[in-house]
Amino acid sequence: MLARLYIAVIALFGFALSPAAAGIFDTAPDAILCKLSAKAGQPATLVVFYVDGRRDDGTVNYVPLGQTAVRITVGADSVIEARNIAGCDGKTVQELRDAGRAFDLR
Repeated sequence: MLARLYIAVIALFGFALSPAAAGIFDTAPDAILCKLSAKAGQPATLVVFYVDGRRDDGTVNYVPLGQTAVRITVGADSVIEARNIAGCDGKTVQELRDAGRAFDLR
């Protein structure tokens, strides 16, 4: 059910999302979609992460919509660190953009 909510948010605001680079920070997308694995009887969930801030070293922090207690970061090298999220961890921003899972808000 939560996955449907996230998909509805993307569908509702999809007109404002673009795979082109021109977001809040030049080095990282404004939103990233990652699929969290199923566990403890819960189905796998597609989660929207959005920019929470940027550190002095250029790393951009992301937090999820909703109550999911997971955080991800995009380093200055554009590589995503998303522990325990196999579909995002170690990927580059460009790989996720090409897969339609990294967006900039306009």
